[in-house]
Amino acid sequence: KQESSARKQSDLQKENASLTSGIQNYVQCLTETEENTRKLEDDVHQLTLSLNQSREENKRLNDEHKKMKEEYQQDHNQFASSLEEMQKENQILRESRVEVERYLTERISLLEKQ
Repeated sequence: KQESSARKQSDLQKENASLTSGIQNYVQCLTETEENTRKLEDDVHQLTLSLNQSREENKRLNDEHKKMKEEYQQDHNQFASSLEEMQKENQILRESRVEVERYLTERISLLEKQ
């Protein structure tokens, strides 16, 4: 009876040691999981900050591009307007030259007749 009791006690001690070891492994796994979770949360936070910076930079670049495009369009419109004015002035100068040539031709003709 004493031998049976000793065997039971030994079996219980082995089972207790096994359960204690299992619990320790479980606690270690939980601790590692918590550490990994914290690291992942830190990574997510850093990535979120980086994403927000990228979005801000992208918005700034888009705004800058829009502004440059508007300035280009204004310059283009101003150039087109100036070109149109110059073409009108050239037409006036051509017409004036024709009139001056006609006048000079008439004057020369009159002078030759005298």
